[in-house]
Amino acid sequence: SRQNEEAKGVSKQHLLGPPYPSVSSLLNPEKNANSHPVSKVFTDILRAFPDISSLPEQVAVLYMMFILMRWQIYPTKENYDRLPEWMRPLPCQLLTPHPAWIDYLAFPLMREKLVVTYRDLVFENWFIPFTRTLSVNWPYEATDCLLSTGESDDLMINPVFERHFRNLDNWTLGPAFAEGFPGLADTVRIKYN
Repeated sequence: SRQNEEAKGVSKQHLLGPPYPSVSSLLNPEKNANSHPVSKVFTDILRAFPDISSLPEQVAVLYMMFILMRWQIYPTKENYDRLPEWMRPLPCQLLTPHPAWIDYLAFPLMREKLVVTYRDLVFENWFIPFTRTLSVNWPYEATDCLLSTGESDDLMINPVFERHFRNLDNWTLGPAFAEGFPGLADTVRIKYN
């Protein structure tokens, strides 16, 4: 729908909204109503997956989905360059029809495998061990992933945290995922404590 609006001449700012998602709406659902629609859709999605319960993981997933969607809506070099290399679509994602949710997974080897094999798994069984064990391994207090802007009660992503989660080496899944989906265990880092 956003691409259709762009074709009708709607401004880039209206289509894409701010360069960062509204992290305040993660903590305060009432603020979600005032969020830009691109940000709002992903905070709504995160609420549908309550197993991603830790603030650092919520913020990192929100940010990655948000910047990928910005590129999908407005595929400019600038928006593409904002994506970490590992979040950029693989050739198989561009050439092979597959469910859209696969594109939002942080792990490129998993995306590559799932584009071909997604029919072999039941999403409802897959997402629980995925979301329950997903970690960005933030070594500080969870609330340290955000900073106050000082101007209001708005929050922003701590630049140190952004640098941390933009490194794929910091993303892991747990043993429950590896046990449930051994055929995908080699596509991610499994953290065994």
